[in-house]
Amino acid sequence: MIKRGASVVINIIAVVVFLSCTKTREKVSSRGNERKQVAPEDIRSEIASYEQNLKVFKFEEVRESTKNFSSKSRINGSMYRGEFGGEIPAAKKMSRDVTKEVNILKRINHFNFCLSFRRNSTKGLQANDSTGRLLKYDVRTNQVTVLMRNLLGAAGAAVSGDGRFVLVSEFVGNRIQRYWLTGSNAGTSEIILSNLNIVRPNNIKRTILGDFLIAAATVTQASQTPVPIRVRVDGSGTISEIVSLEAQYGSTPISEAQQYGLSVYVSSRGVNFVGVYSP
Repeated sequence: MIKRGASVVINIIAVVVFLSCTKTREKVSSRGNERKQVAPEDIRSEIASYEQNLKVFKFEEVRESTKNFSSKSRINGSMYRGEFGGEIPAAKKMSRDVTKEVNILKRINHFNFCLSFRRNSTKGLQANDSTGRLLKYDVRTNQVTVLMRNLLGAAGAAVSGDGRFVLVSEFVGNRIQRYWLTGSNAGTSEIILSNLNIVRPNNIKRTILGDFLIAAATVTQASQTPVPIRVRVDGSGTISEIVSLEAQYGSTPISEAQQYGLSVYVSSRGVNFVGVYSP
């Protein structure tokens, strides 16, 4: 959805996870029954290696900040409120193996990605607007960085599951760009989808499968009128599915298609219902 005079926050993930571990834990090696003791320092180093800027605390620090995991500090279940140098994150107390939680840390994204667009969609189309920008907001440093400029009608953005790139749709430009966040191509962008049969791409959403759904339109040969479609692509822009929504929406544009479970939910500002498409 494109809003006048505002930036649209596309994706917000800002999580700090604290893991409480026992003094030592046993790790079974691949050589039969051989076991070795792993010290807490080794565990903290392992966690920190997944994210360079991740804050890692000792168990004693977490226990002190939560007043020894008191009932007054408890939020719900094993989640506790802690205070660390003025910050008030949540602490999770666990006595089991923390391997799964450590792996989750590798997928955490600490940034907010925003799109700015100076005109509404109608005026943007008329003026061939290229004022769109992709912004990155770092919640830890309170810094805003412009990643992309001169976007032709910035409409939607979605970060890949592994955090390597973000896809950006251009409503006026009729295309999808990929901006690399990490790796050897970090800081560069490329057009991955520019198809004459797919126009007016709006919001783009990552699905539970790791691919992406785009709310868009196509021009019918019979009437030469844009009709809504939803498009499924992978991170390289390869199209795996195009579904026409003309039967339900006519020529009314759609703003978003999002998957939940096996169903796809479709929204439009021009109708008073939400479409639900189930297999």
